[in-house]
Amino acid sequence: MELLLFGDRSTHHEVSRATFSQFSGLDSIANPDPFLFFTRAGHTSASLRVSRQVGTHGLFEASVTRATSFTRQGAETARGDSEPLYLDYITSTLAGGLPGRNSPRDARTSIAVRGTLELGAHTMLAGIEYEDNRYSDTWRSNVILRFNTTVWTQDSALVPGTVHNRVPTLYAEDSWRIGSRVTLDAGLRWSGEFLIGSAGVAQTFPTEWQPRLGAAVQLGRLGTQRIFGSWGIFYQQQPLDVAAGFYIPYPEFLSIFSSDPRVPGTQPDTVLNISTDPSQYPNIRGAKP
Repeated sequence: MELLLFGDRSTHHEVSRATFSQFSGLDSIANPDPFLFFTRAGHTSASLRVSRQVGTHGLFEASVTRATSFTRQGAETARGDSEPLYLDYITSTLAGGLPGRNSPRDARTSIAVRGTLELGAHTMLAGIEYEDNRYSDTWRSNVILRFNTTVWTQDSALVPGTVHNRVPTLYAEDSWRIGSRVTLDAGLRWSGEFLIGSAGVAQTFPTEWQPRLGAAVQLGRLGTQRIFGSWGIFYQQQPLDVAAGFYIPYPEFLSIFSSDPRVPGTQPDTVLNISTDPSQYPNIRGAKP
């Protein structure tokens, strides 16, 4: 039996202009709060593996692993936390607070069982795995822009959500030793990916067949030289930060004002709902290889 535990945590306090590098035409800064922010991050991982000899030719192995990570961004000052970012292109001034902040969290849980059996010149291996990858985030943004003397535009969003990628896997392989110098390997692996959003199953990749072939030849004195080669098909798992952009609700509103919205009691003249919803992207079968 083997048990492993790891973890770390960090906090960074930053004064950075990089957040606003995409904004041009602003020459003065009314207050420093938009540039002052912190980032807290951490990671933990744990695994438990159990193995048992079965007779003289068999081996049984089982494992459970879990890894998590998080990042949290926030303002260093009360003003930076409470006020929207204000970009005034009439006076070329930047003011207010942070334009946005997010708190992404990742988690990966995996369960695996496999068995190995040696029969003469063959070493056969078969196994089953199940993996659940989770990504969750809460994104907040609040920005006011002024492009002329009579129009202010406020873009605001609050996006909490979680997506999963659930991946079942089956595999089998055989390593065949032909004499003392040649080894041939052949295997087949199947996995499926099932993306889960706020409304349930959002997209599937159910036919990820992955054949594998390999060979090795020893030259000269045994154990001193070897030539080997392999071929196989591999699938990279779908990135969940991309899936989160499609498969969770994204409420966002664009408000148009004829006077400064920072003044208490100011009401918008027009509110545009530019939100997106997972219903816009119905269940789509994954592209076939």
